[in-house]
Amino acid sequence: MVCARIETACVGGWQVLTASGPLDLAAASVLDSALTGLLDTQAAALVVDLAGATLFDCACINPLVESGRRAQPQATDLYVVGARGRVRKALEITGAAAELGIDASDASDRVGQEVAIGAVQAMLAARAVRPAGDPCRQLLRDRVVELSLPLAVRLAGHYRGTGQPGDELAQVAAVGLLKAVDRYEPERGAPFLSFALPTILGELRRYFRDHTWGVHVPRHLQELRLSINGAAETMTQRLRRSPTPGEVAAFLKVPPEDVSEALVAAQGYAPASLSQPVGEDVTLELGDLVGGPDEDLDRVDHHESLTLLMGALPDHEQRVLAYRFYGNLTQTQIAGLLGVSQMQVSRLQSRALGRLRRSLLAG
Repeated sequence: MVCARIETACVGGWQVLTASGPLDLAAASVLDSALTGLLDTQAAALVVDLAGATLFDCACINPLVESGRRAQPQATDLYVVGARGRVRKALEITGAAAELGIDASDASDRVGQEVAIGAVQAMLAARAVRPAGDPCRQLLRDRVVELSLPLAVRLAGHYRGTGQPGDELAQVAAVGLLKAVDRYEPERGAPFLSFALPTILGELRRYFRDHTWGVHVPRHLQELRLSINGAAETMTQRLRRSPTPGEVAAFLKVPPEDVSEALVAAQGYAPASLSQPVGEDVTLELGDLVGGPDEDLDRVDHHESLTLLMGALPDHEQRVLAYRFYGNLTQTQIAGLLGVSQMQVSRLQSRALGRLRRSLLAG
C-alpha cells in the first residue's frame, strides 16, 4: 500500500511543505499537523508543493483551506504550487483553487503586472528542496518558465528599434530566462527578479555584441561606444550642441584617442554594402572602386635585385638576356647577331638564368 509522504524544509526564508503520494483521509491529520506547525512559526511565506501528489481527498482539502484562511490575518503568504491532473481538478471542483489563488498572477507587480512573482518564487523554493533527478523538479521548472516568459518578452521589446527581428530577440531573452531559472539559488535569499533581470539583459547584450556587428570589433570598444552614445545625449542637452570627442573623453574620463578609436569602430556595426551604387546616374558600384592585388608591385623587389645581379654576369650572357627578354628576339636571331650557333645561345641563356635564380634564392 502506497502511503503519503509529507516533509517540511526551509529555503531562503521560505517554509516549504512537500506532499507526495495519495493525500487521503489517512494523511489528513498529518497534513493538518504539518501546516499548523509551519504557520506557528509566523513565517512570511509558506509553500505547499503538490507536484508529487497523486490524489487529494476532500479530507485533506479542508485543512489546506483553513490554513489559507489562518495565514491571511497573520500576514503569511501561502502558495499552493504544482497541483496537476486529478489533484488540480479536485481543488477546482471544491472551489479551493479559487480561494487559495493557486498559480494566480500578482496584478500589483511593479515590473509589469504579467508575472506571478509570488508563485514563481514559491515554485523555485519548492524545486530547491526536491532531490536531483526528481521528475517534479522539471514540472516546477516548466511552470516557472511559463509564468516568467512574458517578462522576458517584455525586456526583449525594449530593443525593437535596433533593426533586429522581434521573434529572434524574444528567443534570446527566453534563453536568458532559462539560464536564470537553472542558476538561481533560493537559499541565498535574494529575490528571483533581482537575479533574472540582469541575466536576461546580459544575454540580450551578448547577442548584440556577438551577432549583430557587421565587422568584428573588440568588446571594450563596443562597450565604450554605448557609453559615448549616452554621454553625447546627456551633454547635448546640457550644452545645447553636439559635444566634441575631446569633451566626451573628459566627461567619461577616458583618453581622447580611445574615444576616437571607438567612433571609428562604430562604423563597423553596419558597414556599407559593396553593391551600393556610387552617384545617382552612374552604374558604378562601391565594390568597383576597391583595389585588387597588383602583381607588378610584388615583382619590384625582384626587379631591383636583378639590376645588381645582371651587372655581375659576364658580358656575353648579359647581351643574350638583353636580346631575348628586352629585345624579344628569338634564339636564332640572337645567334646571327653574335655569330654563334643557336645551341650556344640556348646554353648561355640557361646558364645566365640559373645564376640569377640561385642568387635570388640565396638572398
